[in-house]
Amino acid sequence: MLFVAFFPQILCGPISKAEKLLPQIKNPAQFNYGRAVSGLRYLLWGMFLKVVLADRVGIYVDTIFSNPMSFSGTSCILAAILYSFQIYGDFAGYSFMALGVAKLLDYDLIKNFNLPYLATSIAMFWKRWNISLTRWLTDYIYIPLGGSRKGTIRTYCNILITFLVSGIWHGANWTFIFWGAIYGVALCIERMFGLTRQVAKRWIMPRILITFTIVTVAWIFFRSSSIENGFKFIMHSFSLGAPLTDLLTLAHSAFAIAIVFIVDLILEFRIDLYNNILHRNTIIRWTIYTLLTLSILLFGVLDSGQFIYASF
Repeated sequence: MLFVAFFPQILCGPISKAEKLLPQIKNPAQFNYGRAVSGLRYLLWGMFLKVVLADRVGIYVDTIFSNPMSFSGTSCILAAILYSFQIYGDFAGYSFMALGVAKLLDYDLIKNFNLPYLATSIAMFWKRWNISLTRWLTDYIYIPLGGSRKGTIRTYCNILITFLVSGIWHGANWTFIFWGAIYGVALCIERMFGLTRQVAKRWIMPRILITFTIVTVAWIFFRSSSIENGFKFIMHSFSLGAPLTDLLTLAHSAFAIAIVFIVDLILEFRIDLYNNILHRNTIIRWTIYTLLTLSILLFGVLDSGQFIYASF
């Protein structure tokens, strides 16, 4: 009961195993300055992702998805891209805040997100997105079915079944099942053509863009009320027209996305620069803390509803 009720992860995860968390709960916790600082950083960054990125972007996304046929195709494309960032900011923001609270209490939870939109394949995306769910599906669905030990055809079937279960896990709606099927088919194709191998440097950006496009298309069905509406949304996206002229919301959204994009690029390709900024340069470090806090207060949507993943 204590494990199930551990409040930092009770709402949306990360999905921890009792064998990992209970020994930490049984051991006496002691205040650790370094862990507390790390926890507060996770809390600050998670709050930024939630209220400045996800909730601000959600204003535009909800407007378009509520009645996409009333807007131009350009508006629909933009809304689909922004929804990818909305659900990332919402869920990753919650996960980082849960991680931060746990660290303040001297507990370690699994880091649930690791720069998923810089993945160069769907297989890598799922190793970086909702990592705890991916491990749970692997341990309790994929491996018990036989994993990749029963031959090629059986492996493809196991992948499809695993991602269909992932879709059902998110809700009793055909859209979620179809969303899971998209990833299952994409992973089978990647394995078939050997696209999960290490990527040459000149192909990194094209592969990132292709992977992000597939993920964004899948999110359209995840967000739509039915599979039919998802296809209608995609077909309507090819129509011409100018985007919705909510320039203030778009400007705030672009600001938040730019910050997240820069941070993720530094973490992915210049981790030494990141460590120098946060661990060695006091002035720059506190300037970043101050700017993030001001961004939350000035640009954050502080009166929005619950987390998206709280409904799953």
